[in-house]
Amino acid sequence: MIRILFVEQYSEVSGAEVIALRTLEVLMSKFDIELHSIVSGKGKLQKDLEELGSKIHFHSFPPILSRKISQKPSIDYLVQIINDCQIDMVYSNMIRGGYYSALAAKKTEKVFVWHLNETVSPMKKLYLSNILTSRNVNTIAVSYLVKSVFGIKKTKIIENPVSDKILFHKDFDADNFGYFGRLIPEKGIHLSLIRFSEVLKILPEAKFFIYGDERNMNKKSEIFLNKLAKKYKLGVTIHTYTEFLRSLVEKLGISERTYFKGHESDLNTIFDNISFLTVPSMPILNEAFGLTAFEAMRAGRIVFSSDTGAFRNYLENGVNGYRIDFSKKNSLLKLIEKLNSDRALIDVIRKRGFEFSKKFSESDFDENICNYFKTFF
Repeated sequence: MIRILFVEQYSEVSGAEVIALRTLEVLMSKFDIELHSIVSGKGKLQKDLEELGSKIHFHSFPPILSRKISQKPSIDYLVQIINDCQIDMVYSNMIRGGYYSALAAKKTEKVFVWHLNETVSPMKKLYLSNILTSRNVNTIAVSYLVKSVFGIKKTKIIENPVSDKILFHKDFDADNFGYFGRLIPEKGIHLSLIRFSEVLKILPEAKFFIYGDERNMNKKSEIFLNKLAKKYKLGVTIHTYTEFLRSLVEKLGISERTYFKGHESDLNTIFDNISFLTVPSMPILNEAFGLTAFEAMRAGRIVFSSDTGAFRNYLENGVNGYRIDFSKKNSLLKLIEKLNSDRALIDVIRKRGFEFSKKFSESDFDENICNYFKTFF
């Protein structure tokens, strides 16, 4: 039996947590694994972990793992769990939780696997460099961009999978636009709404659907949100990004064309309503992979992403989607005018996107994960 300690700093589930869950599910189905987990609170993530099987043990998430406390008590707490539970391997998919986990694994001479699913600033990279190059630290990157950011030669690239449950939608309603994913300022949803308001000049019956939950913002996001509220002169006190979006929609005069749908776990339901998916991630985010774009491709939808991050490695303009500058006036409108005048081009891009999305199959991901981890087992 192999005992793995999984350390995660959030309690809810978004893209990174979905991939971690998939990784653990694959490992537990192929190997004799006893999973120990530290998650932040009893949210959806813990519920999903509980569904993986009976060999799962949860440990309380201590306040000492907050950003405000020094790292030493956090590491000591993890070391205690590793020793008391006879842990063989530590696994994490987050930067902060991974950093503490790596130091604890190093102190106990255990194998540590760090599933890197986000990019970091040069300053943070420098801060992490001393542990990333440790002998016991092994890294997986979700894209070439992430590997290049961290610059570790031994990093294994295992790209995220697109769900086989997503159906190709034959129908295509050119009036349906939207976004789905986390509702945080850095995702740039407000820019999509501004560009959508311009599209209404030629498509007055168009609709914009927003699917997703708002995750608690960190201090950095709060500062960014306050700057946005001042920039767009909304004239109201803003406490959450959703409040900001609703106020912006009202100011733009598109309330009747915009639908806030909340969380929806069924991707096929989402793509029933969204034909043109906008993925307007801002440069500050430096999107590491952008799974929603490839999920949309699998569904036969057309993607408009920002010209940032990993999208530059995957989206080819006019071939399998479009990269645009969402901060530029009429940038979306011009492309919609082009597509509406050449409906055959819509079908071509949809088919190319669908074929491209097959590159990220669940079976390939499962095989790559198993082959990678079994070298440590």
